[in-house]
Amino acid sequence: MSGTSMATPHVAGVAALLAERRPDWTGAQLKDALMSTSQRLDASAYTLGAGRVSVPAAVDAAITATGSADLGFHAWPYEENEPVARTLTYRNSSDTDVELTLSAEGAPRASPCSPTPP
Repeated sequence: MSGTSMATPHVAGVAALLAERRPDWTGAQLKDALMSTSQRLDASAYTLGAGRVSVPAAVDAAITATGSADLGFHAWPYEENEPVARTLTYRNSSDTDVELTLSAEGAPRASPCSPTPP
């Protein structure tokens, strides 16, 4: 067995542990924590999803981010496509202030943006 047949019970188990640790979190917050703390693998998210789920990272995460942002389908020819913008939310569930340094890989340089507090 491989693929989703093996991944689904593992992710469900980690989600249950995380829900036990954070009973006030919504399903979306649990998903964000699972996705934003997963270990990045050597293939695209379209092939392997968000990566390898990590029990300690998910359960102990103080900082989580929006797990996914659908940028839509862009058809050929690309000249007619419009730029797409999505909001990514970073959540600090600890009692300590944090400072984040963010960067993007594989994207064209965009105009500067500044974080907006929730």
